[in-house]
Amino acid sequence: MALSQACTDNARTVCDEAQALERAGSEHRALWIKSCDAVVQAKGKFISCEAMGRFRDDYDDAMATRRKLKTMFLAPLDNLT
Repeated sequence: MALSQACTDNARTVCDEAQALERAGSEHRALWIKSCDAVVQAKGKFISCEAMGRFRDDYDDAMATRRKLKTMFLAPLDNLT
């Protein structure tokens, strides 16, 4: 999730790293990919973890994605006891 933020910042190198990690996880059917997909789909923010790491050329699209990532990142803090 943190690396996906780079895809909204025109940080192509880090965005490419996020995409490579997601591809590797998907190819190996990693449990973290399944878990991530389930979480983002349940929250209704993205259709998959792969969708979080898509490079955004359009400014408005990038800012909307940043807001979604922030919500996803901060969500666990709502459940602290």
